[in-house]
Amino acid sequence: GEASPSFLAGWSRVADLVWERELRFPSHLPPFLDPRPFAAISRKAVRGSPDAAMSGARSADGTPEGTPPGAGLTGEADGLLPAESLRFFDLETTGLSGGSGTVAFLAAVGRIEAGELAVRQLFLADYPGEEAWLEALLSLLPEGSVVTTYNGRAFDLPLLRTRLVMNGMRPPAFAEIDALFVARMLWRRIHGGASLGLLERRVLDLERGLDVPGSAIPDIWFSYLREGDHPLMAAAMAHNAEDVSGLERLAARAARIFEEPRAWAASGAVDRAGLGRGLLALGRSAEGEELLEAALGEGDAAAGLLLSRRYRREGRLEDRRRVVGMLPEGLESCVERAKFHEHALKDFGAALEWTDRAVSCAREGGEREALEPLEARRARLLRKLERGG
Repeated sequence: GEASPSFLAGWSRVADLVWERELRFPSHLPPFLDPRPFAAISRKAVRGSPDAAMSGARSADGTPEGTPPGAGLTGEADGLLPAESLRFFDLETTGLSGGSGTVAFLAAVGRIEAGELAVRQLFLADYPGEEAWLEALLSLLPEGSVVTTYNGRAFDLPLLRTRLVMNGMRPPAFAEIDALFVARMLWRRIHGGASLGLLERRVLDLERGLDVPGSAIPDIWFSYLREGDHPLMAAAMAHNAEDVSGLERLAARAARIFEEPRAWAASGAVDRAGLGRGLLALGRSAEGEELLEAALGEGDAAAGLLLSRRYRREGRLEDRRRVVGMLPEGLESCVERAKFHEHALKDFGAALEWTDRAVSCAREGGEREALEPLEARRARLLRKLERGG
């Protein structure tokens, strides 16, 4: 047959137009993983019991929003998943916007084997081999496995399902973990973003060698189809494998943070308030509240507002009084103070003072939409004061 492109050195042909190779990386995962921190934590989960994440709105793939991935699987330890059950997954495609015209041509699937991360890659050399490429990929993602991605619930997995259906193949049933959710929770506010490359550098202190941006990879494949080779295709393939290795390392770091949240919060390496919210969603109330109050003490108004509303729902008047007294002055904080004095303490004069401060904040900040409800609150408080409380 024709000579293989230079970048396929070290790959083996598994079907017509389908190539495969395996790479090995060090593994960083603990033996067992709690999948719940990797769920999209909904507001319902933060407000209510840890089971609240199991109900409510549904995501685009039909699963309940905030459903802990891996729920229902039987692990070898109570509530935990064996690291060997995870499949770290990443696709490279002909476009970044999805849609039925987008094709995946490179996949990496990593699994823990003998203490290492074994990454199998599959390369599609041209469109006619797609069905065989998908069959080979499905053999690496068996039903019952826990597919672990970075933004995969929004892109990689819907695209995979679309390509399977278009080729007359049944999408498999597997649990999903998306590490983007926990990454945003722990690091986005600290580092100004949560892209995998950014967090590899800032959180894991990793620097890749020769690399290409993911946005350039579609054009590299199209150029290869026209020319029969491309000098950057090997770098694109390495990018795909290193995405899976970086994902495994980031998931391992997040898992360890939830094992020892106080120590990690004290180090300043994570967003203390984000970690606190995550712990509340998991039902670890004492730890979550402790971290949120510490964040409030450093001036995080959002953490204080969350706690004030939580303590109100739970009828914890003194805890709420303490938290409200710590809120830094701002529009939402002044409104929260006004509500506390009006409804909890029945101190309508103090409530009116805080409402007036909120009006000033709204005017200074140009938040005109906030003025109408504030004026309505002010009028109600004046009526209460006129009636003598």
